[in-house]
Amino acid sequence: MIRKLFFLATILLLTILTACGQSSSGNSDLEGESFVLKVGIVMNDNDPMYDGIMKFKEGVEERTNGNVEVEVYPSSQLGDTGDLLEQAKVGANIATLIDAGPLGDMVKEISILQAPYIVDNLEEAQKLVTSDLFKEWEAQLEPEGLKVLSFNWFQGSRHLATTKPVTMPQDLNGMAIRTNGSAIVNKAIETMGGNPTGLAWAESYPGLQQGVIDGVEAHYSAIYGARLPEVVSSISKTGHFQLLTGLTVGMSWFNSLPGEYQAIVVEEAANAGAFATNINVEKEQEYEEQIKAEGVEIIEVDINEFKEMSNQFYEDLPELEEVREQVNQALGKS
Repeated sequence: MIRKLFFLATILLLTILTACGQSSSGNSDLEGESFVLKVGIVMNDNDPMYDGIMKFKEGVEERTNGNVEVEVYPSSQLGDTGDLLEQAKVGANIATLIDAGPLGDMVKEISILQAPYIVDNLEEAQKLVTSDLFKEWEAQLEPEGLKVLSFNWFQGSRHLATTKPVTMPQDLNGMAIRTNGSAIVNKAIETMGGNPTGLAWAESYPGLQQGVIDGVEAHYSAIYGARLPEVVSSISKTGHFQLLTGLTVGMSWFNSLPGEYQAIVVEEAANAGAFATNINVEKEQEYEEQIKAEGVEIIEVDINEFKEMSNQFYEDLPELEEVREQVNQALGKS
């Protein structure tokens, strides 16, 4: 009887140990999986967006115990944004901060974020990109091979930095204004009165220096970070759109992650976007003062004049009129 009880106890102990071993093995399988994500951005390491990306790196690596490693490459080290986006689409372990223009070339509705004066301020822009409407548009990118982790990275209000003063829309006549080359941004600049010229951001400085372009449409942190005050004479505060961007990865890479890690990178992207936005908002006035100190004239234009010119935008692109109505409804403006 004693031997029988001892035998049963032994079997029970072995069963418990086996179960524990299987449970431990399951956890170690997850912990043993490692992934690398290369984040390439055009901004340099003095830009608030870089600070945000480093915050993302810190959060992801800490919460995955280093099993998801995030490598950061500022200053276009991995190439221009368009190149990075294409690499991500075909399966490379690459992420980048991308604005609504290029994404809108794939999902038309997203491009509305870069329609001139579609929102009046940052608060409206944030409300739009966190709405159910915008989430529906983001989901349509997934069949295109892209996953937006978060679209709450505010880079600033876009203005015109030019080699000669622009005080009214008519002053833009004949001026070549650098854009990212996307259809929607080109049309926005065209309806405001300029000649849109698609150019990689890294080529803006030499383009202005050599007279290839007469100006850029950009935000303060980008203008200052790219040393453009050395080659422009004025900045006209048109605020034609609020630049919110999305940290975007390839769908293939994202799907390769365990579900737990997928949730972590999405959450940390949103946290880091909010972190970068707060820094940028706090530093906007500082950027303006630094730019002025370098001899650049800051021009307070009559925004209503530019808004009136931009009405032509919707007349030329009537397919976006319905999208604008949807946006106004989501913002409670209709």
